Amino acid sequence: MFATGARAQCLPIAESEDVPHLHSFRTLSDAERLRQDMRSGGSMLVVGGGYTGLETAAVARSVGMRVTLIKRDNRILGRVAPAEIAAYFKELHLNNGVRICEGVELKILLVRRETDGVTAWLSNGGTIDADVGVAGIGVVPETGLAAQANLHVDDGIVVESAGRTSDPFIYAAGGCARFPYQGAQIRLESVQNAVDMAETMVRSIAGETAAYRSIPWFWSDQYSSRLQIAGFNQGHTHVVCPQGVGNSIVHLVLQLSPRYRGGRDQ
Repeated sequence: MFATGARAQCLPIAESEDVPHLHSFRTLSDAERLRQDMRSGGSMLVVGGGYTGLETAAVARSVGMRVTLIKRDNRILGRVAPAEIAAYFKELHLNNGVRICEGVELKILLVRRETDGVTAWLSNGGTIDADVGVAGIGVVPETGLAAQANLHVDDGIVVESAGRTSDPFIYAAGGCARFPYQGAQIRLESVQNAVDMAETMVRSIAGETAAYRSIPWFWSDQYSSRLQIAGFNQGHTHVVCPQGVGNSIVHLVLQLSPRYRGGRDQ
């Protein structure tokens, strides 16, 4: 079974060697290294407005850092949540002192060796200086070994519903695998997917008739708010925001038109 996961995408930097105060997230050691750089009064540049970037910004503000977050697209959470949720979390971060720059792309990151920091050159001609830089711009599935094994690879290791690759004796699960979901092949980067998918693969290997049909779900803790999502941000016709819901947990109901309703995966 392949469970090779994914690697963090890299920022465009002007130097090829390791940059002391530039961070990405994939392992516990990554988190411990970043924690050593977090200090009250320091400054942080976060590149990316998904879960990783926003959660990092929230933690940095909680320890007293000055935080600027830049997002290439025109809003945060553009790939994973509807505009209503994005607006809620943008206001939450602004109210907590984060500077958010949407629709701005990082062109190149320069390392300031003499002052021990980084300088970001932006697509709008501006620059941002920071003591610490964090990349939260997504991941790339680890498929090199699968490709060497001549398996079908297309933005992940392509598998069928039981987790078999193009070689029926080899399975793949987790963030490296693309599996069938509602008539399409998708790849998920979440703890839930990795655990549930691996359990299905084990049952299939043991001889059971098994197929991965888990409903995708995600969560994110930012300040005192928790975002909980079940299903995908796709195919909905309108949004319902329930009244009387406390600010500590954000709920959203995506109403579907009849043509999108159907099996348990909805």
